[in-house]
Amino acid sequence: MDSNRKNICKDCKEICDFIEQLDVESKDIYLKSLITIRYKKRETIIKQNNHSTHLIYLKSGLVKVFTERNNDKNIILKIITPNNFINLSELCSDIYNFSCVALKDCEICLMPKEQFLNLINHNKNLTFPILELYSKFTKLLLDKISSLGTKQMHGRLADVILYLCGIELNNTDVFDFLTRRDIAEMSGMSSESAIRLLTEFKNDGLIKTNGKKIEINNLELITRLSEIG
Repeated sequence: MDSNRKNICKDCKEICDFIEQLDVESKDIYLKSLITIRYKKRETIIKQNNHSTHLIYLKSGLVKVFTERNNDKNIILKIITPNNFINLSELCSDIYNFSCVALKDCEICLMPKEQFLNLINHNKNLTFPILELYSKFTKLLLDKISSLGTKQMHGRLADVILYLCGIELNNTDVFDFLTRRDIAEMSGMSSESAIRLLTEFKNDGLIKTNGKKIEINNLELITRLSEIG
């Protein structure tokens, strides 16, 4: 893990969407309070139940967000791609309700939550985008609860495949950084069950595999499996 406080945004070639929406005074405040940290693949960025002090923005890399359970069977909620906040849902929480691990080498930007809330107060145009992000994360959680709580294993795995092969993760090479255990933890089943079902999906012509990579071969049937659960 490596941190840096100098020329964080001024020398950055990719200006994040958040910075572009700030007024001049707020940008200066943001620059002075920001820290960048680099994480190596598999390093923990957030640990569940630790004290939450900063808002975290993913500048580059891929991050998995998951809840840890006492039986060591985690549930992966989401894969975070660059130019997105990692823990916006924790903005008003004193502790982290989930953990995050770098799937590949990452660079993140951290800002004290108090400073971020002050920026929102002085930049009312940020209110709607923040509420929109909250709404998307709430929908993701509701969809995850519905999938895990009401669907059989075939439907849950179909949901995960549609997500991993969808637009959000397009061009990220996400499968290069996921294990079969990760896919199992996204679909709420054991690794053995996930591997068995992936083989079944492949033999039935629903998907194609090339090493770790999974491609949808029959979108209609995968979508139907997702719908009927």
